[in-house]
Amino acid sequence: MHLSMVALKADGTKPSKDKAVYFTAHYEEGPNGKPLLKEISSPQPLKFAGTGDDAVAYIEHGGEIYTLAVTRGKYKEMMKEVELNKGQSVDLSQTIAEDLTKVQGRSQETPQPIITPNQELKSSIETPTATQMPSITPANQPLQPETSQVQPPQPQQAQSSGIPNPVLNAAIALSGSMQDLLNYVNTGLTKETDGNKQIDLIKEAATAILNNEKSDIAEKQANIIALAENTVNNKDLTPDAKVAGVNAILETIKNDQNTPDLEKSKMLEATVAIALNSENLEPKQKQQMLEKAVDVGLSLKDDASRAAAIDGITDAVIKSNLSTEDKGTMLIAVDDKVNASELSNAEKQKLLGSVLKKGVETQVFSPEQQQLMQQNLDKITAEQTKKDTIKKVNDILFDPLSNTELKTTNIQAITANVLDSPAKVEVKSEIIEGITNTVAGSSLEAKDKAEIVKGVGKAIATHSDTSLSLPDKALIMASAEKGIAESKTDLPDRELMTKGLVEGVYESKTDPEITKEMPKAVSSGINNSNINGSEKEALKKAKDTVSEAALDRETQNLNKDLQGQNIEEIQPHHDIYNKSQDMTDALKNVIDPVLEAHSEEQMAKKTSSILNDISSYVERIKSTFRDPLDIAKEKKRNQ
Repeated sequence: MHLSMVALKADGTKPSKDKAVYFTAHYEEGPNGKPLLKEISSPQPLKFAGTGDDAVAYIEHGGEIYTLAVTRGKYKEMMKEVELNKGQSVDLSQTIAEDLTKVQGRSQETPQPIITPNQELKSSIETPTATQMPSITPANQPLQPETSQVQPPQPQQAQSSGIPNPVLNAAIALSGSMQDLLNYVNTGLTKETDGNKQIDLIKEAATAILNNEKSDIAEKQANIIALAENTVNNKDLTPDAKVAGVNAILETIKNDQNTPDLEKSKMLEATVAIALNSENLEPKQKQQMLEKAVDVGLSLKDDASRAAAIDGITDAVIKSNLSTEDKGTMLIAVDDKVNASELSNAEKQKLLGSVLKKGVETQVFSPEQQQLMQQNLDKITAEQTKKDTIKKVNDILFDPLSNTELKTTNIQAITANVLDSPAKVEVKSEIIEGITNTVAGSSLEAKDKAEIVKGVGKAIATHSDTSLSLPDKALIMASAEKGIAESKTDLPDRELMTKGLVEGVYESKTDPEITKEMPKAVSSGINNSNINGSEKEALKKAKDTVSEAALDRETQNLNKDLQGQNIEEIQPHHDIYNKSQDMTDALKNVIDPVLEAHSEEQMAKKTSSILNDISSYVERIKSTFRDPLDIAKEKKRNQ
């Protein structure tokens, strides 16, 4: 007695008799009348879709996959029974007509599993493409006795990749052996010359791996890595197709909804390592895969996973077999991608700082690359610092409990902190510009804004020369004015604030050289601002008004000092000549700004006018005090 089971095709239909595939169990009657299993035969060696006892057996015959209603566990039991009964198991050739009558010999091949059994999947293994892979259902194990009443399954959907989908179903959904999967994928890549269909096949395989409910995270990671390695080493793919294939795997990782982001970051690191260490790809092609991995890493949902992804990719670059120069180039590519992302400046700062630190520590950067990386990081740092500083300024400006005096004091303190920071002067200038621009654009009264800006001017003028040189102060002062000039507030308000900024310089009573240069810097800020010509002229006029007023004040102060001299107690450092020197020192730091406010022809006239005024003034003083001085001298000689 024997039981022959015919395999239904993958579409659920019966094959023609001349192409039928049979699995036969032959029984003989035992001494006690009980049937004894003596022989098992099949067209070729069985393979099992999995490692467990519930793994389904299958046969590949004539380029098609036939699954059998026999599990590994059941097959083992049958083989034990055959051995016990001193029978045999035979594997027949693929010539069906002869197979039924002729035994070619015993197979010594050990069945190799393909994937973990997945018969319990409720629906198909979905892919992100529009065309779905066929469902893995009981319909894919249509090996039934010919007398069975079980109805055949419904036809499967059309294939999307050019390779028979039953192969993917049997090899991926039912098995845990990546080697068999890769064999099937490679067969498809060899047969299919259309690059797009090749990529579709790789993408479907990656999707099936990640959607395999029977695999744990570690197994999925290992299988994805194996697929990526197979892709970059496949001889049937062009270099561009290899790049597209790996990028398709990375895109599949990105879109997978089941794998935690932190685990995805590990897959990205491993995939980049495989791509970079490939010996049959050019650096440019490797960089394309690296950039795709960075894009995927930056798209992860939480900052911890994003940081882990970028750190992992950076480590993969550093540990790769690339040349030092190429490693630096790859890290610059990572830097560019992070810079161009939509992440916050704070997060960019952390990510770029980590990449730069690792690159410097491992000495993979050239001096030019390191400088570029540092510049990019400085820029991000400046933007973040500016943002944080402006927030503090706004908090102060809109604090209803603080008056103008307190607001001025607090913003002066913020200004001083910026000037004291280790940032480059260009960064400091940009932040100070942001401060004055924020003050100018606030809803405070114009006079209050001018008072606050005056405090900023004082803070800049009086800042320690050891940490901030005169040219640096001038650059920062120009930026402070630029922030005022380019604010959206009304021109009269800007004029008042420009006056306040310059007044802050004069009221600081700092070194005469600083007092002389700061108004020039204000003029520079006006000239470099993005406003129209008439507005520039109005702001310059406001600045000149303050300088001329300062000159008048100094002249008046000198007059008071001279008139207060005690002629009766003349001492060398109090005599009229020393006082004249004091006058010169007091005036020289305010004369230049006044002169520079006029054209060349007007400057000559103005200079002449000022000198005449000073000369006349001194002459009057000399005449006024000549007689008392002569008397005092005479008295001194007679004593």
